[in-house]
Amino acid sequence: MDLIEIGKSVLSSCMDVKAGESVLVITDDQKLEIGNTLYRAAKELGAEAMLLTMEPRKVSGEEPPAVVAAAMAVGIGGCGGCGNYKPHYRKS
Repeated sequence: MDLIEIGKSVLSSCMDVKAGESVLVITDDQKLEIGNTLYRAAKELGAEAMLLTMEPRKVSGEEPPAVVAAAMAVGIGGCGGCGNYKPHYRKS
């Protein structure tokens, strides 16, 4: 199974991503390959996929940049490809 197929499996089975939903993948420069894979997988599932990349945080739990926090606050379904921010939520 290739990485895109694994990403599709994760998004559909763990997050119940459906076609037409919005998915925001938040990643950092060090985990960009993972984030890009999840982004591409979401697109293949028919979701409105977005990829947001930030610099790695200095310590685990450090607040993200304001624009990332704002995107997270909007409540777009997200799946983080970085080690510190892994929101798995959806807003109806």
